[in-house]
Amino acid sequence: MAGHRPFSELRDKMSPERRRRVEARVAKTLAEMAADEARTAAQQEHSSTAALDESAPDTAPTGASSFVPNVNPMMDRENEE
Repeated sequence: MAGHRPFSELRDKMSPERRRRVEARVAKTLAEMAADEARTAAQQEHSSTAALDESAPDTAPTGASSFVPNVNPMMDRENEE
């Protein structure tokens, strides 16, 4: 294909100063990526811990406040017979 060249040719044409700037930018980006991955892992750890807390069995409340009337009148009629 026309115009396709190895990346090493482009790098070879760069000045040493330009190469240092590129290397510094790459190092900074890699450090940011590592920090972001660590942050994401910590968030996932936190969310999985929260999910474990939510999955604990709840005890149903007892007493008059927990009464749920039957909303289907047909069911009431069947139970009376």
